Amino acid sequence: MKPRTKPRNPYVASAKFRKAGAHGKTEKAQRRQAKAALRRESKRVPEYLQQRIAGSVPLPMLRPAQASLA
Repeated sequence: MKPRTKPRNPYVASAKFRKAGAHGKTEKAQRRQAKAALRRESKRVPEYLQQRIAGSVPLPMLRPAQASLA
């Protein structure tokens, strides 16, 4: 039987496969985050509309429909 050798360090293999680079988000993750932020911002209701919906700002008075000019 072969003599048992020292076990390998499990952290070295994972670091080597990841290339052990600087920590940070990938380009794909950054693009995805920017896209999600843009989508969130486009769904946001502007403040003046929120006030109208809440009823704190009265709606502008609409002119009554004019009778036909014919």
